[in-house]
Amino acid sequence: MWHWGKLGECLFDNSPKVLVPLLKPHAMKHSSPSAIHPKTWAGDRIICLGDYHEDLPAGMLSTSEREELDKAGDEEEGKQLYAFAAEQYQYVNCIDACSSPEQNSGNWVLRNLSKHEYVREEAIKVNSMERVGNSRTIGEIGLGQVVLSRICWSTDDSCAMRYDEDIHRGVWAGNRFDITMIDQVTLVDEGKEWKDVSNEVAEEMREIWASEYGEKWLKHKVSSTNAFVAVGLYNGQPVEQNSA
Repeated sequence: MWHWGKLGECLFDNSPKVLVPLLKPHAMKHSSPSAIHPKTWAGDRIICLGDYHEDLPAGMLSTSEREELDKAGDEEEGKQLYAFAAEQYQYVNCIDACSSPEQNSGNWVLRNLSKHEYVREEAIKVNSMERVGNSRTIGEIGLGQVVLSRICWSTDDSCAMRYDEDIHRGVWAGNRFDITMIDQVTLVDEGKEWKDVSNEVAEEMREIWASEYGEKWLKHKVSSTNAFVAVGLYNGQPVEQNSA
């Protein structure tokens, strides 16, 4: 876990990219023996939790986990998962996560293992670019940004951003994820079919970025990259558990 401030203060820079190596199922090298790092968060429940939350996504906690949280609440009135995690769980070194060695490039997909949905990187990827007009430099749009934009959970809808949908009630908050190669996505897995939601997610990312930077940004984006043009052409231990 770590603190990033409000969503609008971190979503549009390159902060979310640290989630990408964490979700790939390979061990991360430690920069020093004393540093604390998870090997991977692949397959773990992940949530970006607001400190004003008053509830949690339905079914996120097991019965025993709910009892543990309730017990802590009995000892300290008003105890929430945010405060509980801050006290009980370890912090991830974001710098090391970002600088960890990457696997060879390829056709990456983000899989939501809880919902059996996946997003193709090629459908949403937009590289960072310089200032557009008087706006600040716009960071990249990648799988890290997709994850962060969909796992936020809070009762308070103050996100320091212009997008006015319920992004603070993330549709993927508390779900399990990994990032793998497209050939690892099977049509049927334990009787469940995988669904490609790349179009839906790409359109949502477009709306978020356009809300923040305006239609001028969108026109520049579409004309300078193929990323959004392609959307219309395609029709998917404590630290690991403590990702909240």
